[in-house]
Amino acid sequence: MSLPNRQRPSDRVREYILSLRDLPDTPGRLPTMRDLAAHLGVSLATVQSVYRELKNAGAITTRTGDGSFFTPVGGAKSAAPTRRKVFFNPVPGEEAGPVLVEYYGPVIQNAIQRNLRLDFAGLDADRPAAVQVRELWEAGELHGLIIFPFTPCEELVAVCDELGVPYISIHPPNPQTYVNFVTPDFYGAGYRIGEAWARAGRRSVAFFAFGSIMPSSTAWLFAGGLQCALLEEARAYTIERAEFRSLPEREANLREWLHSHRDRLPDAIFCHRDVIAPPLMKVLAEMKVHVPEEMSILCGLCTPGQGLAEAGVSSAVIPFTQTGEAALNALVGRMNEGGKPVAGARLPLHFAGGATTTAAENAALGI
Repeated sequence: MSLPNRQRPSDRVREYILSLRDLPDTPGRLPTMRDLAAHLGVSLATVQSVYRELKNAGAITTRTGDGSFFTPVGGAKSAAPTRRKVFFNPVPGEEAGPVLVEYYGPVIQNAIQRNLRLDFAGLDADRPAAVQVRELWEAGELHGLIIFPFTPCEELVAVCDELGVPYISIHPPNPQTYVNFVTPDFYGAGYRIGEAWARAGRRSVAFFAFGSIMPSSTAWLFAGGLQCALLEEARAYTIERAEFRSLPEREANLREWLHSHRDRLPDAIFCHRDVIAPPLMKVLAEMKVHVPEEMSILCGLCTPGQGLAEAGVSSAVIPFTQTGEAALNALVGRMNEGGKPVAGARLPLHFAGGATTTAAENAALGI
């Protein structure tokens, strides 16, 4: 998929400079090229090129030893263009909320901070999101939507498609979706895990998740890739899915499940969420199950700050910043093209940790 122009460093620099002109109090002097390069995380040569381009276009004036300034237009600043508004769907549920915010917040936070030409807001959590989108769109108060798949969001996607609202979903909203999403490649990561386990001789695999797997796009993508690799690589294997219903009681849930399977424990366990891994490791230690010799443990959906990989737990590392920037770039591309669909984009994950998987598995996973 070709990347929208806004993803280029030069476009980000140009947008930042022009956004300063549109502020209520236009700065008297523009930032130095070196300061701006450091602030935006781009090369000095890129900033120099943009300053030169704007100077040649007559947008800015540079005075040796004094800095760069916006060129006055008719003695007064031109009117600022209307800022476009991008909304997000709300986080549901008191129990799920904090965990989801810890995960989805970093995905888009950095991209928002770098974008000064759009206004961002969340939809009202107390009203149906699809109803709000219809009202805001018809009132001309919504120009684009970022959809987080906190819950099944087919209705929200359907109303956007009906009205022509440009949107980008963080993860595909269902397994049949091929357009208008940006996601870390959970399916590909699951496949690599299954491939590593099959080649290491693991034949009995458990998939641990909270709640049903299908409503969670990340869970069914991980599970799909894992099963596909096992089917292709292993002569014979079994896979069992365990769906725990309560976050506060996860240790008791895990202990009950593991003890009920004492005579047929799996030799590999995939934890969909990072909150499953610590109590799992505790219970296995109590049962004197040796990890990774007797059982391989790998964690999928890890939120920043948990430190699982740093503690040695083998974990998928999610490209939060890249996902957010790619999603916002894709959304702006749709907004600029009248809502024209864009192909879904999957960004690769890598793995870290290594203490809960064997050396052979680590080699296959690139740890």
